[in-house]
Amino acid sequence: MADGDAALAAALAASMERPDDDAIMAQMQTIQSEIKASQPLVGDREPVANLLKDYTDPVFVSKIKGLAAEYQVLRRTRGDGNCFYRAFLFGYMENLLTNADELKRVLPVVRASFQKLLDVGYPSFCEDFYETFLEQFELIEKGTDVQQLEKNARDQGIADSLVAYMRMLTSGRMKVTRPLCVCLSSLVFCSVLSSNTRFEGYPRLLPAASFCDPLGHPPPPPP
Repeated sequence: MADGDAALAAALAASMERPDDDAIMAQMQTIQSEIKASQPLVGDREPVANLLKDYTDPVFVSKIKGLAAEYQVLRRTRGDGNCFYRAFLFGYMENLLTNADELKRVLPVVRASFQKLLDVGYPSFCEDFYETFLEQFELIEKGTDVQQLEKNARDQGIADSLVAYMRMLTSGRMKVTRPLCVCLSSLVFCSVLSSNTRFEGYPRLLPAASFCDPLGHPPPPPP
């Protein structure tokens, strides 16, 4: 057999061994199932020093020790692409349980947020997400406890609705604060808004600032 024929035969054999689309999808679903089984949407409180079990890099170890000196506990969140929104919201709501002044301040802001989304072009069916979002704050107003917040945060349906509404708040705010986004070209800026801000490859402080702003919080400092 000629060298060319042998190479072609080898290439064909290799291609036949590659998994088909169904096999790839099945593998992805298996990976996602393993992540769901091992990573709750919102974890229990645990000592910050527990992170030392997961990292050996000297730089990471030094930073973890610095965090442990300043903060006592942390909660882990599932690394599914929504961790920033989920971590921010749960941490914020947990703080509201013992911060009556902040709860009083933010409730009218949350209640007014849906109309602001309508004003920048969001459809009315977004109200379902808004109602779920508002309900969490009203539960705190009625005196709920952290166990109920944890239960809701670990409910996939509720959690997905909260993340969806937070993404809407983020992109809605960006639509009316265009100067904040001067680091993006017009084409990229419009693309980001139309995708409800997944932000892969884009400056990460942009969604952070755009989400904090509607709730009346200052944007996070640069890293």
